[in-house]
Amino acid sequence: LRMSTRPSHRLIAIAIALAFPAVLYLGPHQGPAVASAAKPFNFTEYLTGQWAVEIRHVRPGAAKQEGVDGGFDSEDGVTIANYILHPKAGGYLEGIYYENITNSPFDVKNSLRVRVDPASGTAGVFKTARAETDIFEESVDDEPDLQYKTLFEYDFETHKNGMKVSSGEWHGRRKGSYQFAVASASSFLLSVYPRAPESGEATSIQTMTGHKEIVKSMWETYGFQLILVLMIFVPRFFLNSGGRRFAAQKAQAAAGAGATAAAKKDK
Repeated sequence: LRMSTRPSHRLIAIAIALAFPAVLYLGPHQGPAVASAAKPFNFTEYLTGQWAVEIRHVRPGAAKQEGVDGGFDSEDGVTIANYILHPKAGGYLEGIYYENITNSPFDVKNSLRVRVDPASGTAGVFKTARAETDIFEESVDDEPDLQYKTLFEYDFETHKNGMKVSSGEWHGRRKGSYQFAVASASSFLLSVYPRAPESGEATSIQTMTGHKEIVKSMWETYGFQLILVLMIFVPRFFLNSGGRRFAAQKAQAAAGAGATAAAKKDK
């Protein structure tokens, strides 16, 4: 970028130098509305990865129902669980689900195989099957007799606040309805409402809050700091460079004028 000695040209050059890295940084960091317009929501892409899940049961009229299912950290009525899902060549997701009993990651119960079959980016079927082998050591191919059952069918809609929500029938052990709300790119809230038994006894509401870590690139992590550094040093570089060039040109012009004056004097 060649620097002009004119102040207006110098300011334009500085503006371009600052705008270029800013555009590079803001490209992948657009606002929610722009990002959603650029890339439609896809549930299988969203679910891909490892999710840490907390399951809570609450009875209507009670703050907590302690010790439900004997899950880890049962003093707070919380069961700690995990979903690990990977995309497959056919466009579906395949993975596992398990609940922790102790602090050991391998001391688990309720091991399930999981499969998500999409009909579109926002609709499809979430299925589970009881695992008969070690889910950490054996692959799904080692269980050819797996019988997947539909846990819920999903069909997400975007609400006015931008949140993606799916509601429908829950086909788990206790039948009822559910609502799956995508809170962010790395968190969700799944609420299950079992139907009250014929006895009229109050039933518990199950909530599952999920979170996953999203690995950021170096640019996503430090890009903003780089922009700040460029905003400080780029103008200074151009101003100093232009100032030195202007001073050199001024000195050269003065020397030329002196030489001309001396030549006229000699004549």
